[in-house]
Amino acid sequence: MSLTTEATPDVTLDRWRKVLRGRNLRVALADGDDDRAVRAALALRAEGVVRPSLFGDEGRLRAAGVPADVIVDVADALAD
Repeated sequence: MSLTTEATPDVTLDRWRKVLRGRNLRVALADGDDDRAVRAALALRAEGVVRPSLFGDEGRLRAAGVPADVIVDVADALAD
């Protein structure tokens, strides 16, 4: 089952829940500047479906309430 087919956000989240639940996977989301990705990552984390890593601006993500262990600051990653 593909996780990336065109679908509405709710259908996509439901698909991720079905396929990923119980697998304890870390999922890297490169679109941390997209509010939809932030909401999805936080929802899936809260449900224990995945351990997300959101790539984006640390200050913006913190302001959105994203926990520090989920944030990968792009500026820091590029400096490494």
